Amino acid sequence: MAELKIYTARNQPSMQRWRESQEAGLKLVEYLVPVEWWAYADDRLDGRGDAVKNEAFVAVKAYDALEARGLVWREWGDISGCRVGDAKIREVK
Repeated sequence: MAELKIYTARNQPSMQRWRESQEAGLKLVEYLVPVEWWAYADDRLDGRGDAVKNEAFVAVKAYDALEARGLVWREWGDISGCRVGDAKIREVK
């Protein structure tokens, strides 16, 4: 099985969330959020091929898993048919 691509999210937690995390003692953690979407394999003007399911991970820094998923959805949610999975803490090797 081939390794899945890992993209980096552009969205970051807000300053309001940072203030709340300081009071609650939370730390910023990097999460990997799986995403799936459908795209055409051949997207030329003269015709399209079959649709292909693509999968990847998005690395995002957040204070909890729910926030990580929300930040990824904000960036990737406009892709037609995109499914955003549950966030998992990224393991450092």
